[in-house]
Amino acid sequence: MDRLEQPDLKKKKMNTFKLMLATVLLHLIGLISYAQSGFQVNGKVQGLNADSLTVLHFDTPSSPRFEKIPALNGDFQFSGKAEFPYFVQVLYLTEDGTNRKLTEFILENSDLFIFGETPHFDSVRVVGSTSNTILKSYLEEDKALLKHWDDLKEVYDQAKESGNLSTAGIIAKKLNQITQVDRKALLKEYVEKHKEQMIAALLPNFCLLANQLTIEDYSDLYASLSIPIQQSIYGQELLHKSKLK
Repeated sequence: MDRLEQPDLKKKKMNTFKLMLATVLLHLIGLISYAQSGFQVNGKVQGLNADSLTVLHFDTPSSPRFEKIPALNGDFQFSGKAEFPYFVQVLYLTEDGTNRKLTEFILENSDLFIFGETPHFDSVRVVGSTSNTILKSYLEEDKALLKHWDDLKEVYDQAKESGNLSTAGIIAKKLNQITQVDRKALLKEYVEKHKEQMIAALLPNFCLLANQLTIEDYSDLYASLSIPIQQSIYGQELLHKSKLK
Protein backbone atom coordinates (compact mmCIF):
# COMPACT_ATOMS: atom_id res chain seq x y z
CA MET A 1 0.00 0.00 0.00
CA ASP A 2 2.85 2.34 0.87
CA ARG A 3 4.45 1.71 -2.50
CA LEU A 4 1.25 2.64 -4.31
CA GLU A 5 0.98 5.93 -2.41
CA GLN A 6 4.53 7.07 -3.09
CA PRO A 7 3.97 8.09 -6.75
CA ASP A 8 0.93 10.16 -5.72
CA LEU A 9 2.97 11.87 -3.03
CA LYS A 10 5.75 12.66 -5.49
CA LYS A 11 3.18 13.93 -7.97
CA LYS A 12 1.66 16.21 -5.35
CA LYS A 13 5.09 17.55 -4.44
CA MET A 14 5.87 18.11 -8.10
CA ASN A 15 2.58 19.95 -8.66
CA THR A 16 3.21 22.09 -5.60
CA PHE A 17 6.71 22.91 -6.86
CA LYS A 18 5.36 23.82 -10.31
CA LEU A 19 2.74 26.06 -8.73
CA MET A 20 5.34 27.82 -6.61
CA LEU A 21 7.63 28.20 -9.63
CA ALA A 22 4.81 29.62 -11.74
CA THR A 23 3.95 32.09 -8.96
CA VAL A 24 7.56 33.25 -8.69
CA LEU A 25 7.87 33.61 -12.46
CA LEU A 26 4.68 35.62 -12.68
CA HIS A 27 5.93 37.85 -9.88
CA LEU A 28 9.26 38.38 -11.64
CA ILE A 29 7.55 39.14 -14.94
CA GLY A 30 5.38 41.65 -13.13
CA LEU A 31 8.42 43.31 -11.59
CA ILE A 32 10.22 43.48 -14.93
CA SER A 33 7.18 44.96 -16.65
CA TYR A 34 6.74 47.42 -13.81
CA ALA A 35 10.39 48.50 -13.95
CA GLN A 36 10.12 49.11 -17.68
CA SER A 37 6.83 50.99 -17.50
CA GLY A 38 8.39 54.34 -16.56
CA PHE A 39 7.49 56.75 -13.79
CA GLN A 40 4.26 58.43 -12.79
CA VAL A 41 4.42 61.31 -10.32
CA ASN A 42 1.25 62.59 -8.68
CA GLY A 43 1.26 65.53 -6.32
CA LYS A 44 -1.17 67.12 -3.90
CA VAL A 45 0.13 70.01 -1.80
CA GLN A 46 -2.30 72.09 0.22
CA GLY A 47 -1.91 75.84 -0.04
CA LEU A 48 -0.02 75.68 -3.33
CA ASN A 49 -1.53 78.53 -5.37
CA ALA A 50 0.70 78.27 -8.46
CA ASP A 51 -0.98 77.37 -11.76
CA SER A 52 2.20 75.76 -13.08
CA LEU A 53 5.41 74.18 -11.80
CA THR A 54 8.90 73.83 -13.21
CA VAL A 55 10.56 70.42 -12.98
CA LEU A 56 14.34 70.34 -13.31
CA HIS A 57 15.57 66.95 -14.54
CA PHE A 58 19.27 66.41 -13.77
CA ASP A 59 19.57 63.45 -16.14
CA THR A 60 22.45 64.77 -18.23
CA PRO A 61 26.06 65.63 -17.27
CA SER A 62 25.52 69.22 -18.42
CA SER A 63 22.70 71.61 -17.48
CA PRO A 64 19.34 70.31 -16.20
CA ARG A 65 16.38 69.73 -18.50
CA PHE A 66 13.41 72.02 -17.83
CA GLU A 67 9.82 70.79 -17.91
CA LYS A 68 6.82 73.02 -17.22
CA ILE A 69 3.72 71.24 -15.89
CA PRO A 70 0.24 72.57 -15.04
CA ALA A 71 -1.06 72.70 -11.47
CA LEU A 72 -4.60 73.23 -10.18
CA ASN A 73 -5.54 73.72 -6.53
CA GLY A 74 -2.31 72.08 -5.43
CA ASP A 75 -2.76 69.04 -7.69
CA PHE A 76 -0.20 68.21 -10.39
CA GLN A 77 1.35 65.27 -12.18
CA PHE A 78 4.04 64.36 -14.66
CA SER A 79 5.29 61.12 -16.16
CA GLY A 80 7.97 59.67 -18.39
CA LYS A 81 10.67 57.04 -18.45
CA ALA A 82 14.00 57.27 -16.68
CA GLU A 83 16.99 55.52 -18.22
CA PHE A 84 18.47 55.51 -14.72
CA PRO A 85 17.57 57.11 -11.34
CA TYR A 86 18.44 60.80 -11.25
CA PHE A 87 17.97 63.95 -9.19
CA VAL A 88 14.89 66.14 -9.67
CA GLN A 89 13.83 69.51 -8.29
CA VAL A 90 10.30 70.94 -8.43
CA LEU A 91 9.96 74.74 -8.33
CA TYR A 92 7.00 77.09 -8.17
CA LEU A 93 6.60 80.82 -8.72
CA THR A 94 5.51 82.86 -5.70
CA GLU A 95 3.26 85.91 -5.87
CA ASP A 96 6.27 88.24 -5.79
CA GLY A 97 7.76 86.46 -8.81
CA THR A 98 10.39 84.46 -6.96
CA ASN A 99 11.13 80.85 -7.85
CA ARG A 100 10.90 78.70 -4.73
CA LYS A 101 11.84 75.05 -4.31
CA LEU A 102 8.85 72.85 -3.50
CA THR A 103 10.76 69.58 -3.19
CA GLU A 104 13.67 67.55 -4.52
CA PHE A 105 14.19 63.80 -4.76
CA ILE A 106 15.69 60.89 -6.70
CA LEU A 107 13.37 59.99 -9.56
CA GLU A 108 13.14 56.39 -10.75
CA ASN A 109 10.72 54.25 -12.75
CA SER A 110 7.92 53.79 -10.22
CA ASP A 111 4.72 55.39 -8.96
CA LEU A 112 5.61 58.36 -6.79
CA PHE A 113 3.43 60.63 -4.69
CA ILE A 114 4.30 64.15 -3.48
CA PHE A 115 2.19 65.52 -0.64
CA GLY A 116 2.24 68.24 1.97
CA GLU A 117 0.03 70.33 4.22
CA THR A 118 1.82 73.49 3.08
CA PRO A 119 4.05 74.34 0.10
CA HIS A 120 7.03 74.84 2.38
CA PHE A 121 10.02 72.66 1.49
CA ASP A 122 10.36 71.07 4.94
CA SER A 123 6.71 69.98 5.05
CA VAL A 124 6.57 68.32 1.62
CA ARG A 125 7.15 64.55 1.47
CA VAL A 126 7.89 62.17 -1.41
CA VAL A 127 7.07 58.46 -1.31
CA GLY A 128 7.47 55.68 -3.86
CA SER A 129 11.16 55.98 -4.76
CA THR A 130 13.42 53.31 -3.26
CA SER A 131 16.50 55.27 -4.30
CA ASN A 132 15.22 58.40 -2.58
CA THR A 133 14.46 56.43 0.60
CA ILE A 134 18.05 55.12 0.65
CA LEU A 135 19.42 58.63 0.12
CA LYS A 136 17.28 60.08 2.92
CA SER A 137 18.32 57.29 5.27
CA TYR A 138 22.00 57.95 4.57
CA LEU A 139 21.62 61.72 5.00
CA GLU A 140 19.81 61.23 8.34
CA GLU A 141 22.61 59.02 9.70
CA ASP A 142 25.25 61.44 8.47
CA LYS A 143 23.30 64.30 10.04
CA ALA A 144 23.42 62.46 13.39
CA LEU A 145 27.21 62.21 13.12
CA LEU A 146 27.43 65.92 12.33
CA LYS A 147 25.24 66.71 15.35
CA HIS A 148 27.56 64.65 17.54
CA TRP A 149 30.53 66.55 16.06
CA ASP A 150 28.88 69.91 16.85
CA ASP A 151 28.16 68.84 20.44
CA LEU A 152 31.75 67.70 20.95
CA LYS A 153 33.05 70.91 19.38
CA GLU A 154 31.26 72.95 22.05
CA VAL A 155 32.91 70.88 24.78
CA TYR A 156 36.26 71.23 22.98
CA ASP A 157 35.95 75.03 22.84
CA GLN A 158 35.01 75.20 26.52
CA ALA A 159 37.99 73.02 27.45
CA LYS A 160 40.35 75.23 25.48
CA GLU A 161 38.96 78.42 26.97
CA SER A 162 39.35 77.04 30.47
CA GLY A 163 42.92 75.95 29.75
CA ASN A 164 42.15 72.24 30.08
CA LEU A 165 44.43 71.25 27.22
CA SER A 166 44.46 67.56 28.15
CA THR A 167 40.68 67.26 27.73
CA ALA A 168 40.80 69.42 24.61
CA GLY A 169 43.39 67.08 23.09
CA ILE A 170 41.24 64.01 23.75
CA ILE A 171 38.15 65.63 22.25
CA ALA A 172 40.16 66.83 19.23
CA LYS A 173 40.96 63.20 18.43
CA LYS A 174 37.27 62.31 18.65
CA LEU A 175 36.39 65.18 16.32
CA ASN A 176 38.94 63.97 13.77
CA GLN A 177 37.62 60.41 14.16
CA ILE A 178 34.13 61.55 13.15
CA THR A 179 35.36 63.61 10.17
CA GLN A 180 38.11 61.38 8.84
CA VAL A 181 36.84 57.91 9.77
CA ASP A 182 33.22 57.59 10.89
CA ARG A 183 31.54 59.68 8.17
CA LYS A 184 33.64 58.08 5.44
CA ALA A 185 32.88 54.62 6.83
CA LEU A 186 29.15 55.39 6.78
CA LEU A 187 29.29 56.46 3.13
CA LYS A 188 31.29 53.38 2.13
CA GLU A 189 28.93 51.15 4.09
CA TYR A 190 25.91 52.48 2.18
CA VAL A 191 27.65 52.20 -1.18
CA GLU A 192 28.69 48.61 -0.46
CA LYS A 193 25.24 47.67 0.83
CA HIS A 194 23.47 49.00 -2.29
CA LYS A 195 26.23 48.26 -4.82
CA GLU A 196 23.77 46.61 -7.22
CA GLN A 197 21.67 49.77 -7.44
CA MET A 198 22.39 53.05 -9.22
CA ILE A 199 21.86 54.99 -6.00
CA ALA A 200 25.15 53.54 -4.72
CA ALA A 201 27.07 55.52 -7.34
CA LEU A 202 24.91 58.59 -6.72
CA LEU A 203 25.43 58.77 -2.96
CA PRO A 204 29.00 60.18 -3.12
CA ASN A 205 27.61 63.08 -5.16
CA PHE A 206 25.14 63.99 -2.41
CA CYS A 207 27.38 63.54 0.61
CA LEU A 208 28.98 66.55 2.29
CA LEU A 209 32.41 64.95 2.36
CA ALA A 210 33.75 66.13 -0.99
CA ASN A 211 36.61 68.08 0.60
CA GLN A 212 37.63 65.13 2.79
CA LEU A 213 37.47 62.33 0.20
CA THR A 214 40.87 61.29 -1.12
CA ILE A 215 41.93 59.44 -4.27
CA GLU A 216 41.93 56.25 -2.20
CA ASP A 217 38.40 56.96 -0.95
CA TYR A 218 37.04 57.45 -4.46
CA SER A 219 38.89 54.35 -5.62
CA ASP A 220 37.38 52.32 -2.76
CA LEU A 221 33.89 53.62 -3.55
CA TYR A 222 34.26 52.77 -7.24
CA ALA A 223 35.71 49.32 -6.53
CA SER A 224 32.81 48.39 -4.22
CA LEU A 225 30.22 48.92 -6.99
CA SER A 226 28.94 46.02 -9.07
CA ILE A 227 30.35 45.92 -12.60
CA PRO A 228 27.14 47.18 -14.32
CA ILE A 229 27.00 50.15 -11.92
CA GLN A 230 30.72 50.82 -12.43
CA GLN A 231 30.01 51.12 -16.15
CA SER A 232 27.13 53.55 -15.63
CA ILE A 233 27.48 57.31 -16.08
CA TYR A 234 27.66 57.81 -12.30
CA GLY A 235 30.12 54.97 -11.81
CA GLN A 236 32.39 56.44 -14.45
CA GLU A 237 32.14 59.82 -12.74
CA LEU A 238 33.49 58.23 -9.56
CA LEU A 239 36.32 56.67 -11.52
CA HIS A 240 37.06 60.04 -13.09
CA LYS A 241 37.18 61.73 -9.67
CA SER A 242 39.56 59.07 -8.35
CA LYS A 243 42.05 60.14 -11.03
CA LEU A 244 41.56 63.89 -10.68
CA LYS A 245 42.19 64.40 -6.98
